[in-house]
Amino acid sequence: LRVEHQRLPLGTLVREGFAAARNPRIALAYASAFVARGDVVVIGMYLSLWAQRAGAETGLAPDVAQSQGGLMLGIVSGGPLLIAWAFGILNDRIDRVTAMAWAGALAGIGYLAFGSLQSPLLGIAIPVGVLLGCGQVACIIAGQTLIGQEADPRIAGSTLGAFNAFGALGTLVGSVAGGYLFDTWTYGAPFLMMGAASL
Repeated sequence: LRVEHQRLPLGTLVREGFAAARNPRIALAYASAFVARGDVVVIGMYLSLWAQRAGAETGLAPDVAQSQGGLMLGIVSGGPLLIAWAFGILNDRIDRVTAMAWAGALAGIGYLAFGSLQSPLLGIAIPVGVLLGCGQVACIIAGQTLIGQEADPRIAGSTLGAFNAFGALGTLVGSVAGGYLFDTWTYGAPFLMMGAASL
């Protein structure tokens, strides 16, 4: 299919991208981008901060607590590498919305379990962190493949632009709301928030 491109005003492109959400599968992909980008900032920002606070409360030196938090961040990020490959294959063999449902459920369970821990520095945090990372990766893959499948080739650029705009909004909301909950509720609150959003 050969698509003719033409220069269109920015406003038209923005309207096209958001109007594409009339397709419920594209709306779902937009929602997944919002949640998945929020996931990334919550893990990157609040895992380290939680590790520092937990370390201080148990008498660990700040550099030791930061080092252990960095190790946990590496586990969450690197642990799911194998599932990324496996979920990519699975995503090509089942309906993309079904894949999104499974990914959201996995992420929701991982986030809720991790946010319920007493400390990210405990031994139990390692397998729970791997589960969390698996859910995060699965959601990213599911959202990207769904939008890639559903985007109309005539407005694919506008659709992907809107997809990424929702991701940027998710980053902002995850940062602000997660920080507020971290300070006013419990250190695991940003993870509990993202678990609820994933579900």
